[in-house]
Amino acid sequence: MPAGSDASPPPGGPAFWTGLAVGGTVVAFGIVGLVSTTDLANGLDVGVWVVGADLVHDLVLAPIAVVVSIVLARLVPLPWRAPVRAGLATSAVLVIVAVPPLLGTARDTVPSNHTVQPLDYPSALLTVLGIVWAAAGLWLLAIALRRRRAPA
Repeated sequence: MPAGSDASPPPGGPAFWTGLAVGGTVVAFGIVGLVSTTDLANGLDVGVWVVGADLVHDLVLAPIAVVVSIVLARLVPLPWRAPVRAGLATSAVLVIVAVPPLLGTARDTVPSNHTVQPLDYPSALLTVLGIVWAAAGLWLLAIALRRRRAPA
């Protein structure tokens, strides 16, 4: 690559090929496991779910992430962006993972089994989100203290 060029190198280094080999093996293992342990109707249900999840990601979640990133870039000072982004990304993943228990979908499927979703999920989610944002706050405090002590 010529000096001063802004073009990134094409993929193909050892890390790329190692990741491709490991990832391809894991995907192949999952597909073989799915095909060998389920019938066609359930396999089609899984396929519909995978395609639906991809569409929800691409048409809903990714645009929301872009808008939030643009807003953060305009409102949050540069030194504080990393902790805020980390807190927001972690919070988003936690909320997405917590949606089924919060909605009680498993409890509705097996109402006679009281051991299905026995916890207080709203309280648990709020507790974990509090921990995440407390960690982000400590990170922000460390940045502020470091900047305050730095010579002008």
